[in-house]
Amino acid sequence: MAATREINHPLVVSSFTDNAGGMEFVDDWVVTIKGETHNFPSSIAPFGGIATKHGGVIRDTLGFGKGAYPIGGTTVMGTMDPRLPKNEVPAGALHPELIVSESIRATAYYMNPMGIPMMHPIYRCHPGYAKCFALGHSLGILPKKYVQKEQPRPGDIAVLFGGATGRDGVHGATASSAAMTGETLEKESAAVQIGHPITERRFTTAIPVLRDRECIRSITDLGAGGISCAVGEMGAETGVEIDLDVIPLKDQSLTAWEILLSESQERMLMAVPPEKLQEAQTILRRFEVASCILGKFTDTGRLQAKWRGETVVDLSMEFLWGACPIDPTPTAPPVRRLAPLSIPEPQTHSDWGRAVHGVLTHYHCADQKSSRHAL
Repeated sequence: MAATREINHPLVVSSFTDNAGGMEFVDDWVVTIKGETHNFPSSIAPFGGIATKHGGVIRDTLGFGKGAYPIGGTTVMGTMDPRLPKNEVPAGALHPELIVSESIRATAYYMNPMGIPMMHPIYRCHPGYAKCFALGHSLGILPKKYVQKEQPRPGDIAVLFGGATGRDGVHGATASSAAMTGETLEKESAAVQIGHPITERRFTTAIPVLRDRECIRSITDLGAGGISCAVGEMGAETGVEIDLDVIPLKDQSLTAWEILLSESQERMLMAVPPEKLQEAQTILRRFEVASCILGKFTDTGRLQAKWRGETVVDLSMEFLWGACPIDPTPTAPPVRRLAPLSIPEPQTHSDWGRAVHGVLTHYHCADQKSSRHAL
């Protein structure tokens, strides 16, 4: 962040303040980029983890400014060697071959229905990747005039749209930050969300229409912390009151805190000017996007939520944003542990044959087009 501010490149129109970063492109268009890791969920449930990696980072594009349109993506996977003997896989970890094959399947499952090209799939191995490295990017584009969000105004309507809310994903953010042990696979698998690309494809098409018809004052996706974070962030400068009873649920037994914190996939929140509400609802219905009026933005400076007629949350925004200061992280200059590279030069015909064979069959150099074909 400090380096970006110091460089202060004139083409950068947004950085570290929105769901993605943006740079000027051509003819008053802005290109956006966002990267997201899903290491933890992909290490215990590769298919669900990778699918939601793509779904989540695409929603960051959709939540940039007043709604960018995704045009491409990447997937970068790091695992232990997929050809590792079973007895060398650390206890409690999935075999890297399973993680890689399920990752490829999940990328195809999510990106193909979205109609978004996978521009740079790459797979690498390292003995330290028992807990895999799973990185994905989303690139988007939008008119420059829609780069900046507006602050919601008192009276604006909070519209929740997309998928239903369920127990899947509850505890997802905190589980992702926990240490991985031999018990993680059994204890935390329920924290991995379940993605549904067709639902996301519908509102991916609807959002640019809503944006261009001036129906969106502000928009964001529902990621870590679910509804609680989305409304808390969007209403930070005003206040917001919501009704949890109107939210479509996958499971009617959910309690208020589960509804607030669920990280179920394919959900977005937008602030709509009241005079644009009917038009926004018409557009959402046209694209078969489920939605509900979650509540409204206020001038109280408080986050308030009701459930079954009772107030279950009533907190000041000042408390939410300022009551938990972040401790400074100690820093130190990196210690360089470089050693001279010493690779003996092959001396005989057979030595050269083994060297060439070793390079061409290495996982990093081997033909990985099967992953591209799957996409």
